[in-house]
Amino acid sequence: MRGNKEIVMAFVKQDWHALEYASKEMRSNKDVMVAAVKQDLDAFTKYADEGMGDIKDIMLAAVKHKGEALRYAGAAMRNNKDVVLAAVKQDSDALQYASDEMKQDPEVERAIRSMKQKNSTKKVL
Repeated sequence: MRGNKEIVMAFVKQDWHALEYASKEMRSNKDVMVAAVKQDLDAFTKYADEGMGDIKDIMLAAVKHKGEALRYAGAAMRNNKDVVLAAVKQDSDALQYASDEMKQDPEVERAIRSMKQKNSTKKVL
């Protein structure tokens, strides 16, 4: 059961803590990790294998949940526009973890300005 993807996915989708009981192979499975990370970044920090920070689907799920997850991304993902945009749209402070190239990207800069504008509007209301 610990190595059966369907069973592990069913449990992880209900509660990411089920990763504790999954086999190492299942914890290394991209789909299983995405399902867990969608719930809580701790799933990544506790169970992700080295190199999982370079898998776009996992990092997208992580940064959409919590922008600061970009800190755990590999170099390629810190330089990936889709991942960086998702991170800064969730939390503009995530920009500090992006590559230098992405920090200067016009589209990323626009997303940051938009986030700051939305946040200042919320404070006024």
